[in-house]
Amino acid sequence: MPDLFEEESELAKKALYDHEAFAELYDCYFPRVYNFIFGRVMNRDVADDLISEVFERIFVKIGTYNPERAKLSTWIFTIASNIVADHFRKQIKCRQQPVDGLQELPSAQPGIEELLILEENKRCLFESLSRLTDRERNIIGLKFWARLTNREIARLTGESENNVAVILYRAVRRLKDLMKNLSEDI
Repeated sequence: MPDLFEEESELAKKALYDHEAFAELYDCYFPRVYNFIFGRVMNRDVADDLISEVFERIFVKIGTYNPERAKLSTWIFTIASNIVADHFRKQIKCRQQPVDGLQELPSAQPGIEELLILEENKRCLFESLSRLTDRERNIIGLKFWARLTNREIARLTGESENNVAVILYRAVRRLKDLMKNLSEDI
């Protein structure tokens, strides 16, 4: 059975000179990276801009990827994390909050009552997420939107795998408490 790490390394090498290999890399990672970015910025237009920037950087820097230092997925999510962090730094400089535009998420089209409940739940979730620390939001985003393992998150963030699990557990518990408190206030 082929090793996924070896397959990723070969794909990265091919992507350096083969546009079809880069397209395969793009198709493989786009959904996970986009979900991660969207989960962090909560704005589709911004996520679209940032995902373009991520894959542009990957395309330009693919020759610098070293499989001995990290898995391809770790390298790609490091680039995505850095671009999201740069985005937030720019937002802070402009005196804007990084959670602007939270209500722009499209919703499903069930009945009006279900729509109202869904919208209220989303508002509650996004409000609760905005009250977590950046570190907590980042780890939750990597876990649930990017679907990374705790080990991959640990490599990406520089935390130990156990610390990632603890941060994740506490952040999710805190998120539940915040959501419960917000829903009771309504």
